[in-house]
Amino acid sequence: MPKEKEDYRPILEELNARFPDKFLLTVTDVAAWLGCGRKTVRDRWPLPKGEHHYTKVYLARRLAR
Repeated sequence: MPKEKEDYRPILEELNARFPDKFLLTVTDVAAWLGCGRKTVRDRWPLPKGEHHYTKVYLARRLAR
């Protein structure tokens, strides 16, 4: 089983603190949290085909180094 990347938990905790009542995040939510534009979010972290929202777990995995 693969190990978690070192920044995964802190990123997930920060997402949970910022969006405590949401499981699915919009591109606008992510852009506001990261302080960048919607196009940047869509280009750097594309959603899986057919999806319209990010899960916090998916986003934390993609952002962790």
